[in-house]
Amino acid sequence: MKATGLFIFLAVTGAAFGQQPTVGSIDLAGPGHHRCRDNQGGLLPATEFIAPVGPFLAQFVSSAVTMGSTINATITYVNPGTIPVSSTTVKLLYDGVLSGPVRSVSFNPPIPPGGTRTVTTQLGPFPSAIDDGTAVVLTEVTGIPLKVYLTYGTPVAQMAEPWVGVLDRVCRFANGQNQRDPAIQATTFGYFYSQEAAYSPLEIY
Repeated sequence: MKATGLFIFLAVTGAAFGQQPTVGSIDLAGPGHHRCRDNQGGLLPATEFIAPVGPFLAQFVSSAVTMGSTINATITYVNPGTIPVSSTTVKLLYDGVLSGPVRSVSFNPPIPPGGTRTVTTQLGPFPSAIDDGTAVVLTEVTGIPLKVYLTYGTPVAQMAEPWVGVLDRVCRFANGQNQRDPAIQATTFGYFYSQEAAYSPLEIY
């Protein structure tokens, strides 16, 4: 498993005569999803708000996900076309490989032209090993980048909302591990041999 190997594509396909809904926002939640803090302690958002025009205009947000888990995604769809949209599908790809089933999303009543609709669907299950990488929620017209860290388990205090600087290191040192003791050993050796445990005034853990 590659250290930068998490690539997620939410492929959204409209069913109304080939018309595609765009995405206005995505909110991630559920038992397997964990919000993160930046290296100064600020809580990072769990919601992506997407600009109404153009691709790849979303803010880059970091999330932690327990390996092997399925999370919830509350998605606000926008119909930019001239005819109603009644359904779409959502699928999750990991390194280009389908991860979990293709999920159907129905809009009842259909989304009218210029209208919006918010639905909750599931993503996953995610791979069952520690990893980190770039996720992209991809529709026909919008790409939403996310930084995703796959963790061994649910983060606990003092890191119940884990700091991205810690996740960067742990997910790199223990990359590919799916058992507790080997993950701990890999993390310990990684910190020791990398000498990355030195104090930095810019990172307060």
